Amino acid sequence: MDANQFLTIDAPALEDFGIGFTQDFGGLPVSAHVRESFAQRVEYLEQRGATVREVELDLTDAIDVDWQLRADIFATQYHREIEFFDDTFNPNVFRSYETALSTSVLAIAQARRRQKELFETVDHVFDDVDVLLCPTVSVPPFPWTSLHPSAIDGCPVDNYMAWLGLTSCLTVVGHPVTALPAGLDNGGLPVGLQCVGPMYHDWSLLGFAKCLEGHFADSAMFAAAIPDRNEILQSDARCEALGRKAAIAAAQ
Repeated sequence: MDANQFLTIDAPALEDFGIGFTQDFGGLPVSAHVRESFAQRVEYLEQRGATVREVELDLTDAIDVDWQLRADIFATQYHREIEFFDDTFNPNVFRSYETALSTSVLAIAQARRRQKELFETVDHVFDDVDVLLCPTVSVPPFPWTSLHPSAIDGCPVDNYMAWLGLTSCLTVVGHPVTALPAGLDNGGLPVGLQCVGPMYHDWSLLGFAKCLEGHFADSAMFAAAIPDRNEILQSDARCEALGRKAAIAAAQ
């Protein structure tokens, strides 16, 4: 396959798509701030002529499935080397590895069976819509010195992956996903959308994404923000080292 062919995808009309959306996949933790920003963008697409409807879809237990399968993968990948890692290594890897050691083969098998069921649940969604929209992550950007959010709207998170539930649940089911920048929120921080398509419909999903980019570009509020390169170059070069130190301290 020639990957360059994806550079010439035409953007179809927005009206050609039946668009479903969900804010939280049936109850995943998502901050009120993210919900509001997402709703503004869905409303904008409706104003531009899109056919949009909310979809009932429960992927709440996909988070546990992801955690189990992630631990299994980490044990496979790191079991030969992990005893030689020191405390400067990513503490998240240690945490996932330790989870794997305490997980039974039966629990992993049950997670894989549930993964299949969740895949089928999502697959049926596309009997009624062409594409599914959802927020990208559960919280707005947070200080880089934090390993991960400790809470979402005051509710503690279970582990370092919990705030990524909106993406990890889609990793579990495996349908094609593209993430798009969708402007800035009221505080000047970036906002993103995830677009999910049916299996093996990557081409049409990318066409839809290109269509959305065009519509968002017409709005000063929703157009993709362009990073200020000069400001980035003037930032503190110690961020990487300080961030690693802060992450290790937070994990411990």
